[in-house]
Amino acid sequence: MTQEPEGDSERTTPASEETAFVGGDTPTTTGPTVGSWPVGESEQETERDLPGDLIWQSTPLPVYEPPTRPVSYYLSLVAAVLVVIAVVGAATVLTLNRPTRAVAGTPVAAGPAIPTPDPTTPSPSSEPPPTPSTALDELAEAPLSTLDQAMAPTACALPTFRPGDTEQETFYEASEVCADNAWATVLPDLDDIAVITVSGSATETPCGAVEPTDPALQCEGTVYMTPAHLRDAEGNDRYPGRYFGVVLREYAKAVQYRTGLTEDYERAKEDPEASEAELDQRLNAQATCLAGVTAGAMANQGSVDANIVSEIRARLTSVDAPRDAGSWYDKGFQSRIPARCNTWLP
Repeated sequence: MTQEPEGDSERTTPASEETAFVGGDTPTTTGPTVGSWPVGESEQETERDLPGDLIWQSTPLPVYEPPTRPVSYYLSLVAAVLVVIAVVGAATVLTLNRPTRAVAGTPVAAGPAIPTPDPTTPSPSSEPPPTPSTALDELAEAPLSTLDQAMAPTACALPTFRPGDTEQETFYEASEVCADNAWATVLPDLDDIAVITVSGSATETPCGAVEPTDPALQCEGTVYMTPAHLRDAEGNDRYPGRYFGVVLREYAKAVQYRTGLTEDYERAKEDPEASEAELDQRLNAQATCLAGVTAGAMANQGSVDANIVSEIRARLTSVDAPRDAGSWYDKGFQSRIPARCNTWLP
């Protein structure tokens, strides 16, 4: 048995046992680079089988495959993003346009400047332009035309009527008291209106001289009664209601004057578009209606019985009566409200 020299020694690999290296094109034989085994120091060292050819190769990394998610997941994600965008947008709008609350003593910041409208372009408006007032509008809005209060029932004491001038004067004096009392219930601040009897000779008035044979009239708030004309020219005979009706109508015209309506009437006549004849018809119709208001307040009170009431209407709707005198008189008589006599409305 041959002994090997002591110490470290290398075992020479036979030329036939070459080691192959994977990774290049040419195998190498420079020594045991991969396959090797330890050299035992014992003489009884048992030879081990040499390892077979080894090939170096890297272990491939596992390929990552993302999990598959349903379509609803992505729809929910998009919806959540849209909600966040909406909330942020709303918060931004509220911040930039924060509402203000006006408090007394606290100035409010002015809003954006309003552009000056082009004079050639009409500015929009939610309200129609105001209608220019007319002469009739002023008369329709006069205090007397809008007096919406019923005249209170008024007892009237009249003397026995006789057609002589002196007896008529006594009758007119009592008629004045009755009219004063009735109108005081709706116009308590109205000054008493005088009723003057013209007989024997002419009487000077602000409207000129009034003869006993002239029709009765009102001038600047005073009533002038003419017994001779009512008795002889008109032939009213012994019917006291016919004389009394003339007193009530002329008294109503005096009320028109005292309350300023006659002044509006005179001003309306200056309007070139107004018809003086039409204005005169409306003025007289209102006076007739107001006489009906007074007669309605006195009807069946004191001396004003059914006969006198009938005579009043007969006289005021037949002699020198305005258009539609009967309907206007009845409207005043039944309502006893001056506003129902507004003949100036369209």
